[in-house]
Amino acid sequence: MACPGTFYYDPAITSVAPGSSPTYGGTTITVTGQALSPNLLFSIGSGFATHVSCHGSTQCTMATPPAPEPGWANVVAVPQVGVGVQ
Repeated sequence: MACPGTFYYDPAITSVAPGSSPTYGGTTITVTGQALSPNLLFSIGSGFATHVSCHGSTQCTMATPPAPEPGWANVVAVPQVGVGVQ
């Protein structure tokens, strides 16, 4: 339950750099956006990022997971069940 006056925002990703990485994963990427937090899971393609570190609510760095094949991968910030994002 949120405290009165507490606002929750949906995370939004506006950019990811670099724009590519090898399929074996482990590349450090920087995700920029709003309402970002280490309490989020970052889905990249069919896996999840590791070593997530956020610098304020607008920028996080993380390591890419391995990819099953070359190609485009969506990057999505997903709230963890039972963990609030402020």
